[in-house]
Amino acid sequence: MTRITIVLPFALLHFATANLFAQKPPPPFEVANTVSNLWIRQDFSGLNSYVTNLYAIASHYVPAILASVFHDSVYLGKLALASNKLACVIGCVTNNPQGFTFEFKDLLFELQSETIDEMDLHYRMGTSPETLQSNASPRMIRSAWGTNLLPHIHLLFYAPNTNAP
Repeated sequence: MTRITIVLPFALLHFATANLFAQKPPPPFEVANTVSNLWIRQDFSGLNSYVTNLYAIASHYVPAILASVFHDSVYLGKLALASNKLACVIGCVTNNPQGFTFEFKDLLFELQSETIDEMDLHYRMGTSPETLQSNASPRMIRSAWGTNLLPHIHLLFYAPNTNAP
């Protein structure tokens, strides 16, 4: 029975990931729910696979970009890359402000500001990008945040079903 319990979630994740390649990207609420559930369950490997595959097939899809921002920051420690992806979405918002909810815009700009502040802090502390990347750990971040959702994940719940240029 234990073997089935362990294999079944992996099989479901594999099926869900395989489906990403066979069809259009999932709706934003599905992306948000999947990312938050994998994060809460501490399925870091599954979350890594899900976000990597989603971004690979839908790199212009706003929910995929935002999930990738989370991945770049938390898994890879690549804050500059995350900031660049956020800037892409911000450009989309700036070009069509009516196409986005107030909540989404507010959370997006807040996350961009926090990301820039974190990059500035590491710069002032003398932390090189290489050191930051080598110390990136979803487990460490999860331990610090507990069951609270990171701002990156919270933003996904407000993401629109649209593409960025």
